[in-house]
Amino acid sequence: MDSIAPGDVVVGVDTHKDTHVVFACDGLGRALDDIEISATNDGYGELLRWALAMGTVYGFGVEGTGSYGVGLARFLRRHDQRVIEVSRSPRAGARRLSGKSDVIDAEHAARAVLAGTATAVPKLADGQVESIRVLKIVRDTAVKAKKSAMIALKATLVTADHDVRAGSNHSPTIGSSWRAPSSRRRPISPILTLQCCTRSTRSQRAGSTFTRRSRSTRGV
Repeated sequence: MDSIAPGDVVVGVDTHKDTHVVFACDGLGRALDDIEISATNDGYGELLRWALAMGTVYGFGVEGTGSYGVGLARFLRRHDQRVIEVSRSPRAGARRLSGKSDVIDAEHAARAVLAGTATAVPKLADGQVESIRVLKIVRDTAVKAKKSAMIALKATLVTADHDVRAGSNHSPTIGSSWRAPSSRRRPISPILTLQCCTRSTRSQRAGSTFTRRSRSTRGV
C-alpha cells in the first residue's frame, strides 16, 4: 500500500441505516472537516465531491462494509477510490477514553487508516459468490419455514377428527415425510379441517365434563 503524504486527505465513515457521518483529516492527522450525508447515491456523490474538494484523497476508511456501508463501498469502488474496511472501536478501550459519538467513530475510522492498523480490503459483494450467498439464505429460510409448517400441521392432526387423520399418513417424526389424503377422495378444504378440529375439541371438553359429573354422582 502506498505511503500517505502530508497533504493527502484521509476520510473515515461511520455508517448507519439512513445516514453516514464522515470525518476527514490530512496526512499529519490534523482534522479538516466532518459532515453527515444520506445513505443514498446522491449522498455518496456529495461525499465524494466534498472529499475531492479538500485535496488528493488517499482512501476511505469505512465501517460496516458488509452491512450498512456496502452501498457506499460499491459506489466508491466504481469511482476508482481506495476503500479500506475498518472494524469498530472496542467499547471497553478506545470508546471509554475518547467518548462515544458518530463523529468520534468516524474519526476513529480515519485515524485507523492513517496509523496503518486498518488495511483490510472489503469484499466485493457481487458476482458468483454473492449469488451463492443469497441462494443459501433463501434455501435456509425455506427449510426453516417447512420445518415450522410440519410442526404446526402434525400438532393439529393430533386433535383432528378421525376422518382427517385416517386420510393421512401421519408419521410421529418431524423429519419424515407426510402424505396428504389421496386425490381419489374428496379434497378436504382448510375450513372443513378447522371444523373437524373444533368438533374434536368440543367432544373432548364434553367428555371431561361428563366424567366430572359421574364422579360427583358416585360420591353422593
